[in-house]
Amino acid sequence: MSILRPKDGDYIGRGLLLFIGWVIVGWLPFAVIGALLAGAGGATIGFVASIPVGVVLYGAYLRLDPAAYPRRS
Repeated sequence: MSILRPKDGDYIGRGLLLFIGWVIVGWLPFAVIGALLAGAGGATIGFVASIPVGVVLYGAYLRLDPAAYPRRS
């Protein structure tokens, strides 16, 4: 069973939580590096830069999750 196809049918809630998780995964390295190099402004720029990274990681997860796109025969 995939996290994107739970038995209870709550696809939107779990999908949003997964997306937020991927944004955080993308955000942490950029924010830490930005904070070390440029203080709070760098952390803000790192957060903004992380949003596309989170989107790309989330898209990659959707493509790699076999249960997200069932095959039609």
